[in-house]
Formats: sequence, structure tokens, C-alpha cells
Amino acid sequence: MSWFDRYVWSRVANREALTLEQLLAEEARPTASGEPVTIDKALQLSTVWGCVRLLADSVSTLSLHVYRGDDRDPIPTPPLLQRPSADFPELADWLWAIMASLLLRGNAWGVVTDRRGAGLLASQVDLEPVSVPAWVV
Repeated sequence: MSWFDRYVWSRVANREALTLEQLLAEEARPTASGEPVTIDKALQLSTVWGCVRLLADSVSTLSLHVYRGDDRDPIPTPPLLQRPSADFPELADWLWAIMASLLLRGNAWGVVTDRRGAGLLASQVDLEPVSVPAWVV
């Protein structure tokens, strides 16, 4: 059993009842000052919110062109980049949510909800919500 497994299983009393929400649950870790920092507390700082918004806005508005290997001729846009999610019909909104999650959590989690094509590649991925306070939206 790895250190990660021991850490996760030590957080819950009943291992069979472990849900995805519990696994992704945000735990505020104490800092050098002794004050735990959560996403909610961090986003209350205008500097943090401004940085997250600037980076997420910048990345989500970049144009995407899909190429294969060293070819200079673009290939058709994959289904995942056409309608990425049922929650976010626009690619820019989906990319914004991914960037916000990456910046605030360090990772982005999603569930593949649709597959298409001969290789059954993911065509829709529903993202796990980032716990952003209502006043931010």
C-alpha cells in the first residue's frame, strides 16, 4: 500500500463508503502562520482572484488548430473540442473551468460521458466543479 492510499484511507472511517466527493474533498492544510488556506479564502484576496481570472481568460480565448505530427495541414477538429461538455456547450467556457481548476486545485477532474469514432475517443468530458464561492461568479 502506497503512502497515498494510507493517507486517503486514514481520512475515512468506513472505506466502503468513500465517494468521489470525499476523495476530492478539499482539506485546508495549515500554513506557517497556522491559519489554514482554502480555495474560498484564497479567492477572497483580489490578487488571487485577479491572477486566476487573467490566466483562465487568456488561455480560454486562444484559438485552437489541430495538427497531426509534423504536418502543416490542419486536420478536422476532434469531437471533444466541438462540444466538450453538456454543462459547457462553448469550448471557451470549458477551457476556462479547466484552467480555474488547474490554478486553484493543481489538477482538473472530469468524467468521460460520451465516446465517438472508431477508436471510441472521448467526445464529452463533464468536469468536477471547483468550489468557487457564489459571489465570484
